[in-house]
Amino acid sequence: MQKLNKEELDAMRKLMLIRAELLTPQDLAYLKKKGWRYKYAGTLAEKALNKKRKESKEADNGFALEAIITEKLLSFKSITPTARCKAKQEQDQAAINRIDEVLKQKFEAAGLKIASFISDKYVLDQNFEIDRADDGDDSVEDIILVNESKRINFSIKHNNDSLRHNRPYSLVQNCLGFDKGSAADLEHRNRLQKVCDDFRNVNPNKKYFRELEIDAKEDLYFNLVKECEITMLKFSENSTVVRNYFNYIMGNNYIKIKLQTKKKKESLITYEDFTNERSMPNRIEKLKVYRGKRKGSKSASWNLEVYLDNGYIFKQRIHNGDSEIKSKKQIPMKFDVKFSPESIKGSSLI
Repeated sequence: MQKLNKEELDAMRKLMLIRAELLTPQDLAYLKKKGWRYKYAGTLAEKALNKKRKESKEADNGFALEAIITEKLLSFKSITPTARCKAKQEQDQAAINRIDEVLKQKFEAAGLKIASFISDKYVLDQNFEIDRADDGDDSVEDIILVNESKRINFSIKHNNDSLRHNRPYSLVQNCLGFDKGSAADLEHRNRLQKVCDDFRNVNPNKKYFRELEIDAKEDLYFNLVKECEITMLKFSENSTVVRNYFNYIMGNNYIKIKLQTKKKKESLITYEDFTNERSMPNRIEKLKVYRGKRKGSKSASWNLEVYLDNGYIFKQRIHNGDSEIKSKKQIPMKFDVKFSPESIKGSSLI
């Protein structure tokens, strides 16, 4: 057989990838029987469609819940809609029609409770206009009550546990409130950059995370998390910095209402009021770095837990933010921030 040159081999690989997109699971099972090795994870079209379906379903659920709560609030004579609110209500009727009927019934029941709660606690005998935020707004509020003397912002969440996805390198700038390029910001970034440089020296010629040994990946996670712990420890007694961190994770000047629905279980409604100074922390009581468990061939996670003196505990799990290891500067990393199981998570609404 004639030996193929590099260009011909590349062309053949591309053709094989294209043809693999056309194979069914049955086709691949036959190839496996014949001794071929493969991993079927669906075609690119299937993956894109499934992702779009999931995102569309979550979006429908969110818009439907907001619209139903707004509809219940509009039943009170003291609340009237803005023009934008009217348009959003008409637009989101399609989302209400698309959601599961059982879930719709849960939303209707929860909407009544939430609207009554808002009326009793925040509206009282005052007149308000109700507004709905635009889909692309880069702000926490979804529903707004406003009159001549005040504005009350509400964030509505459904089965959403993630709080933030911040980057470890910009911890001082984004989370702690220092200017980019300040002494504190540069000192933190330089320490993390050294971790990245040392990692590349020990693991040369590694282009993708999948090429790394599990221990190497876990060492990188650990070293970056430890440097972030050192930074946060420096400012643990600085109330201004601690509040900046809390506001970055949770936001401020709004009321968050969260509905949790589970199959065959009663819905749970909680709320958190971040318009009150008393809910703000003043210090970090404890920092805890710990390793998660390995799952088969997957590396364990490294986590930084932040214990605040107002009862909130945040779990920050580090993970790679890209499949590729950059050859220079920062290695792409992110924190997935969630509540720790022991954290307070708001008060029961009912």
